[in-house]
Amino acid sequence: MVEVVESDAPSPSELLAIQALVDAATAADHTSALSDDHRLALRRGDPAEGTRLVARDGREVVGFAQLLRGNDVRSLELVVDPDHRALVVDDALTEAALQRAAAWGPGRVRMLVAAVRSEDDARLARFGFEPERDVLQLRVPLPLHVEARWPAGVELRTFEPGVDEDAWLTVNNRAFATHPEQGGWVRATLDAHMAEPWFDPKGFLMAFDHQGLAGFCWTKIHADEGLGEIYVIGVDPGRQGLGLGRALVVAGLQHMAELDVPTGMLYVEGDNDAALGLYRSLGFTEHQRDRWYITEVAP
Repeated sequence: MVEVVESDAPSPSELLAIQALVDAATAADHTSALSDDHRLALRRGDPAEGTRLVARDGREVVGFAQLLRGNDVRSLELVVDPDHRALVVDDALTEAALQRAAAWGPGRVRMLVAAVRSEDDARLARFGFEPERDVLQLRVPLPLHVEARWPAGVELRTFEPGVDEDAWLTVNNRAFATHPEQGGWVRATLDAHMAEPWFDPKGFLMAFDHQGLAGFCWTKIHADEGLGEIYVIGVDPGRQGLGLGRALVVAGLQHMAELDVPTGMLYVEGDNDAALGLYRSLGFTEHQRDRWYITEVAP
């Protein structure tokens, strides 16, 4: 019988078991079992950020869920051991997480399901979740054999830690003003990502014009998977329509190809027709579809 236990601050042994579970699910599904935000929150283990729920079958950890607080929307992600993919584990974690969210007071809960399946809509509807938006993972073979064409007056250089943080935060937050994950970053958010072992300023491309930072392309290499990711790409709203976004995409892919990465990838909102048109014109095709769900909770 599966038992779900709440653990605001997991012990070192629990963290090891949870990380082994996340690694096993990532390997089985060929996609990250947790988003970067949840992975970083798990590592910090700060009870003020939210709560962690562990599902056990006897002594064995077979599932994990993390519920993070937000101003209005709580964020939920869960992972189930590949050898225990019975719905009872998913359901037990989901129910326990929603009960905890309701105990915090009325609000909304947003849940991410990576590599969504046809049955996920019906399963989560039983808990009151409705599909909110789709995020597509696109991939393209490298090298691209396309040259970047820069607007007049634009110069490209790599990110300089200790120099470029404030300028980047300003442009990022302007470009993603309404985005639920990428918008509203603060210095601590950026610093946490820069402290990650994968961070390389040489893969963080910054495009400047006479007014300052005009756009950027931040790349991330998944060496063990043979993938290079355009992690975040943005153009200041005042410089859109000049072809800068396309040039930044091409430059980011060229950087990956120079590192002998065979495949480029990125994530894009499923309803962003302009971005999808650009990426498809460069040869990107859909590899995976992730779905965000949302529901209301109340005590």
